[in-house]
Amino acid sequence: MRVKALWHERYGEPRDVLRLVDHPPEPPGPGEVVVRMEAAAMHIADVRTVQGTLGLMKPLPRAPGYEGVGRIARVGAGVSAWREGDRVFPPIASGTFREEVRVPAERVLPAPEGDAAQLAFLTVNPPTAHCLLEDFVPLAAGDWLVQNCANSNVGRYLIVLARLRGVRTVNVVRRAESVQELVALGGDVVLVDGPDLADRVAAAT
Repeated sequence: MRVKALWHERYGEPRDVLRLVDHPPEPPGPGEVVVRMEAAAMHIADVRTVQGTLGLMKPLPRAPGYEGVGRIARVGAGVSAWREGDRVFPPIASGTFREEVRVPAERVLPAPEGDAAQLAFLTVNPPTAHCLLEDFVPLAAGDWLVQNCANSNVGRYLIVLARLRGVRTVNVVRRAESVQELVALGGDVVLVDGPDLADRVAAAT
């Protein structure tokens, strides 16, 4: 049996520097599990890491991939919390662009059943949106929250999470074609950025 991995050995454009390789499956060491990946998310951070953007560089060679979801395929000695077949989220930045990833058992998180393609996006952007909503200032139902780059993935999660709490959102975007999409998602006010933005926010709220 061989397992495939997307392999990164030098920095540059992904189409130029990434290659698909196959290798023997790895046995888990003590305290480790091997996760058979079902789906992996691709973020702009994955692209920037492969390009070698300052602050995102990683030791090479490596498999890229910040997040994903899979099922435990093999369990190492001393691991009692997990069994083969358990669905889990591997640790962030564990190199999920491969069929199997070997990780410390204590760092995986339980994953629910459901669409793997959707679950693969659950461990980076949704917690970021949750932290933005919960960790900076106390917000009560009826309060207003203003966010920039509102059509980003984090921004979209924030709109939905805020609406569940009754917090109203002003969502700033750069392109007019993004407005109706975010209104349909639940954004209370969606405005295109511009020199009179502050006045339009004041009028809308």
